[in-house]
Amino acid sequence: MTYWNYRGVNVEDRPDEPPFYEVCEVFYDENDDPAGWTKANICGEDMQVLTECIKLMAKAFNHPTLEPEDFIGKFYEHEGELH
Repeated sequence: MTYWNYRGVNVEDRPDEPPFYEVCEVFYDENDDPAGWTKANICGEDMQVLTECIKLMAKAFNHPTLEPEDFIGKFYEHEGELH
């Protein structure tokens, strides 16, 4: 079963540049390996939905950040490009 959660991700994949971290939606494959990520949006029908979204995002700080190499061999989108 695949699933997703919020995680801190180093979205800078050029080794000559300093890391740049964002809270992203990370998608996992059947083996629980990170399979891809997308930029997270905070949006919803009402303030209660936004509050729940922020609470889920806060859980990202309970996990290690993910680096570009955590996604090696998998496709993910960064600035409109597949990596």
